[in-house]
Amino acid sequence: MTDNLHDVLNELLVDIFNHILLIEERYHKSKGIKLSMSEIHTLEAVYKSDSKTMGDVARHLHIT
Repeated sequence: MTDNLHDVLNELLVDIFNHILLIEERYHKSKGIKLSMSEIHTLEAVYKSDSKTMGDVARHLHIT
């Protein structure tokens, strides 16, 4: 893949991802949820983790 094609594809994917986040945020706000998307994703990771430890949640969030 050429560098230019890679850059264009990366830009398109980032734009799509950001648009999805915006749609998701607007949906939650319309339902009266006053949390940031980071907070919502963190709560979702806690819910999905088996042991509920910080390490397990961090793995779900792909952070260290």
